[in-house]
Amino acid sequence: MVESNPLQGQPAENEQEEKSNALTAGTETAPAVGAQPQEGSTQEQPEDAGLSSVAEAARAAEALAGGTDPESQGEGGPEQPQEVQEVPKGRADRSLMYFFWPLVVTLLYVPVGLIWLAYRFLEYKTQLLLLTNKRLVLFKGIIKKKQYMIPLEMAAQMTIEQGFLGRKAGYGTLVIGQGKEAIRYNYVRDPEKFRLLCRTEA
Repeated sequence: MVESNPLQGQPAENEQEEKSNALTAGTETAPAVGAQPQEGSTQEQPEDAGLSSVAEAARAAEALAGGTDPESQGEGGPEQPQEVQEVPKGRADRSLMYFFWPLVVTLLYVPVGLIWLAYRFLEYKTQLLLLTNKRLVLFKGIIKKKQYMIPLEMAAQMTIEQGFLGRKAGYGTLVIGQGKEAIRYNYVRDPEKFRLLCRTEA
């Protein structure tokens, strides 16, 4: 008969005891999945997370107040302020008194100017200096007609008066005679030509 050695079964039994001890130790140290925290234990949260949430809320409030999208503001950076459209608010209108003095001058001087123009037109039509082969005849007078007979010898000695504007425009005044009795006929076109004509006839 073969005798069984009692020491051969001991190593196997020792290995089983070690495995069972390890399993029991692991279950005691590792918390169960989904287990609630024990009373009296506090779970600390990072302060940075709270500050970031407050800053995001403030940024969103500013974006809503300014009419901008917080997402687009965060992506493209702060938007430039929009240009305010220029709108007229008032105008300084001029009073009608702006035309007061021009109107006064017009009412005072326009009638005078019209009367003067009418008088000159009548003189232009009624006055005439005519040269014949015998004499020089002057017709003048608007209402009362006058006629002057001037000999050719006296007409040949007439003088001419011309100012700066008369020399540039080609007109002058014929002066026949001397002193207070001299006859003046003004605004004659090309007076030198008419004086030469008188001297030729004389």
